[in-house]
Amino acid sequence: MQLALLLGISLIVFGSLAAHARPQHQGFNQMLGKCSAADVSIAPSSAQLLTEGQGVVNLTVSLSKKACIDLPIFYNYFSTGTEGTHFSTGGTKSITIPKGQTSAQISIDILQNGLTEDEKNLYVYLKGTNQKKQKIKLGFEPYRAFMIVDDESTYVNLNSVATSAGHICLLNSDSKIRCWGVNAYGQVGNGTFTTVKVPSAVDSATTYKEIKMSANSTCGITQAGVLKCWGHNSYGQIGDGTTINRSSPTVINSGTNYDVVGMGYTHTCAVTTGGVAKCWGANNKGQLGDGTLTASSSPVLVSGGALYSDISAGGSNDGGGGHTCAITQAGQLQCWGRNDFGQLGIGSLTNQSSPQNVDAGVTYSSVVIGYNTSCAITTSGALKCWGGNAKGQVGDGTVMTRTAPVLIDSGVSYAKVSVAQDHVCALTTGNKVKCWGDNTSFQLGRETQIKVPTEIDASENYKSLSVGGGSYNASVPVSCGVTVGNYLKCWGVNPNGIFNNSVVGVETVSVRDVDIGAIYSKISMGGRSGCGISADQDLLCWGANNNFQIGDRTDWNRYTPVFADAGNKYSFVSVAAGTVTSSQTPHTCAITTTSVLKCWGDNSYGKIGDGTTVDKTMPKVIDPGVTYTKVAVAAWNTCAVTTAGVLKCWGRNNNGQLGIGTTVDSLTPKVVDAGVTYSEVAISEDYDNGKVHACAITTAGILKCWGSNAHAALGDGTTTNSTLPKVIDSVTYTKIAVGAAFLGGYSCGITTSNELKCWGYNGQKNLGDGTTTQRTSPIVIDAGTQFKEVSLKGSHSCAITLAGVLKCWGYNFYSMVGDGTTVSPNAPIVIDSGTSYSSISVGHAAWTRSASCGITTAGGLRCWGIDYFGEMGLPVGTHLPSYVPGARK
Repeated sequence: MQLALLLGISLIVFGSLAAHARPQHQGFNQMLGKCSAADVSIAPSSAQLLTEGQGVVNLTVSLSKKACIDLPIFYNYFSTGTEGTHFSTGGTKSITIPKGQTSAQISIDILQNGLTEDEKNLYVYLKGTNQKKQKIKLGFEPYRAFMIVDDESTYVNLNSVATSAGHICLLNSDSKIRCWGVNAYGQVGNGTFTTVKVPSAVDSATTYKEIKMSANSTCGITQAGVLKCWGHNSYGQIGDGTTINRSSPTVINSGTNYDVVGMGYTHTCAVTTGGVAKCWGANNKGQLGDGTLTASSSPVLVSGGALYSDISAGGSNDGGGGHTCAITQAGQLQCWGRNDFGQLGIGSLTNQSSPQNVDAGVTYSSVVIGYNTSCAITTSGALKCWGGNAKGQVGDGTVMTRTAPVLIDSGVSYAKVSVAQDHVCALTTGNKVKCWGDNTSFQLGRETQIKVPTEIDASENYKSLSVGGGSYNASVPVSCGVTVGNYLKCWGVNPNGIFNNSVVGVETVSVRDVDIGAIYSKISMGGRSGCGISADQDLLCWGANNNFQIGDRTDWNRYTPVFADAGNKYSFVSVAAGTVTSSQTPHTCAITTTSVLKCWGDNSYGKIGDGTTVDKTMPKVIDPGVTYTKVAVAAWNTCAVTTAGVLKCWGRNNNGQLGIGTTVDSLTPKVVDAGVTYSEVAISEDYDNGKVHACAITTAGILKCWGSNAHAALGDGTTTNSTLPKVIDSVTYTKIAVGAAFLGGYSCGITTSNELKCWGYNGQKNLGDGTTTQRTSPIVIDAGTQFKEVSLKGSHSCAITLAGVLKCWGYNFYSMVGDGTTVSPNAPIVIDSGTSYSSISVGHAAWTRSASCGITTAGGLRCWGIDYFGEMGLPVGTHLPSYVPGARK
């Protein structure tokens, strides 16, 4: 796929016309009324600092070709500030590029206020256009990030930053440290094991001169030379003689003063003020350097007797061990430990349990190592790297393993380097940042992967940087730097919200407004993406787009809502989640206001319904000539109800989930229960190799279910599969929802008397009956409460009462229930108290992680839960380097 990037953000127009039309014909085509394809850019092209009271700021939206119509472009914002207090968008949320023109401006007024508070971030993002005559499609990152500086506040200066995927620590110019982020092992150091959302003082009475961290542990050296460590300690890597996790800084090797410390995932090393190197923690590959393979939870001397000036520890949690590199006071580079990727730089792949000289004859000043890659800077400023290179992280333009140091970026002088698992960033002596290696999480601060050092954020000067994370550390890779102007900037996908503090990240426990000011009428959440229908009947989608499930003719993830199938109006939408263990097979189906059914995305087992198994990159009409009112999609299947009430299903059928009396798959819609008319249908996701079930309600209110019944998901009192619809319960129903928890299917429905009933698998408290007991037939949930809506998909459930109260229950380890905790309730509890809801859609993604969204009675969209790929519709990513608000408070 060819990517076009204009000034950092572009809208790339779809169609062969853009690629092949000759320039001299463009004017003629527009005279004939044919719209030429046009790229659209938005400026400024990088993160900007704004000052409170600054006044109007203009963002220019430009077309590469003249508009052939009055072209509307819609936009919105997301901010930790408040419109009317911190800024004003004027309320229009759209601009028009006049016919025959190439640009228009978005104007944002930055307001003055008398509040003393943190800096506020502000994202302005493009949603696209709602017309189809001049086709466009959004580019890679269709938003701009700003930070509004509060002029009443006093800020500290920043010296340096240390980051992992889950937490960040800052060392201020006053030598105090502040940390925040994920804190399950106490790695933030504030005395708790609770996630910390904003920079918080650690060991506030102590001044520090250095701070280092691994994925889940942290160490610092005080100005007096005292070494303190905290966090994860399963391998004894804290060094206090135990394997107990520590939530507060703990003195290590009391009575000995230290100058330098380096941390790997399972071991730590440090150099005393006298130059003596000591290591502790795991030692299965000899990474402690004491000539043995014996682990130690207390510091042990590195063998050889050399005196050192710098040291770095690396490795991961994959059980394979780590390695260590250090520089002697004479400038000799030495390494020891694990060496299966040549990370020791000694020309072989043999592990070493004691220090080995590297690159003899060359003197070095600093060394930093990651999982299986190592980098060091010579005394003349030359950068050399070696070791694992699968993602180009060595920086020599190849993916070849290097068993000895290789000169990188010849002719450039470097001051600092930071190495994560698969990517590296370095700081030149001219204060410029260059990055290279893996870019799957945009940790390089750019759109594409690059295997040689490439400058990012060219207009900015930096004085410190830190990168961390990677899949072997079970974490998302990230990058951060401190500018010469004392601001913290970060880039990547914002794991755990650490870039934006109070803004969302991978895990968010609070309910948040999405697409502020927009009015929605329908919502459907899948695994990593969601779609909604606006009050104007436009279809907007967001989230993961790996299978073109967004419907905007790209496969780029969308972190904010964008128009899908622009120019067409919709009345109903359904988004698939994929399987319980994978969210890589989603598709989407929607029904237009003219009752036409369209589907797009992954087409495994023919679930799109067009008679093929070929994926669809854009919405395609299904069952031409037949009109529809309802559609339900799942990992491998689709079911829909025609305007005549005929129920049809298609896709995979190994457990009879199509309800047609066989277990034969179908690439096209098949009539289910011929002669019976239906009003509602639901089909579950796949929790175990095609174990899928479906339920539907007839126009007479009779509930019928079929398919896999391994965990009593059908509710017929048995655990026997059925390939044909079976009548369930003796009462009539108005609503039905089905789900696939981690280990079994389950179902819930609302009766005509507004009772909520559930049945099936209950191992994750997903039925809400106060137990974890499997139920083979419907039982009343939350007796005495009347309900109007219910939604299931994964391991938690939500429902709305007749009074509009939202209640949820079930598995909550990743905060998907929305109550602000990670405690799993076994019965319905009130969520977002005081807000009235009209609609709810529970999402479901791999391994029980998910996001959910609801529509308020006022039409507002609110979401909560997991946000890996933008499934909450908020701009959590900072793919381009962006300012982190609150870092200087």
